[in-house]
Amino acid sequence: MRIRGCFKTPLAFWLLLNECVELKMLQDSPSDRPQVASKQDLTDLCEVEDIDTGSVLRTTFSFVDTYNSAWFGQVSGVRKYDLTVEDLRKNLRRISDEVIYPEMTAGLTIVADDNDMKRYYIKRPKLLCLDDLEETKLIPRMLVEEAQVLEILKSYGHRNLVRYHGCLSKQGRIGGIALQKYDIILQ
Repeated sequence: MRIRGCFKTPLAFWLLLNECVELKMLQDSPSDRPQVASKQDLTDLCEVEDIDTGSVLRTTFSFVDTYNSAWFGQVSGVRKYDLTVEDLRKNLRRISDEVIYPEMTAGLTIVADDNDMKRYYIKRPKLLCLDDLEETKLIPRMLVEEAQVLEILKSYGHRNLVRYHGCLSKQGRIGGIALQKYDIILQ
């Protein structure tokens, strides 16, 4: 079966979470689940389709809460437009920081943890990669390498490059990359 969408392997994330030590899902009770009020609260929302039939195999989604804790979920056979808030709340699972956030490395600028974080655009790890084991292994590496490149480019400021402010620190890990926030999105 050939598929179109975000990922190659159906349900790989859920199967691997239960068997693989590298992918740690924290145990959570319904009261520990994030308080998602609508689909607009999600960080990512993606459908995975069979490329031959166009039928939806699953919808995957992620959420990052105010503590920079990451949550990932998926629902089989449901289009993203048909997902309910209850579907989101029921299927989101907390992802261990070690799986997605790399350790802070020397030479990276750390953004001061203040109450004015809304002035930055925070680029986070690509959480939809959690649907595939090989891609999951790359998530922390992609984030730290991007931060290292941005540190180099920072000293060569250019009007066509987004301004890099530094990394968010989350218990000794890189929780995201703080970039200049713009009023409009370029298409």
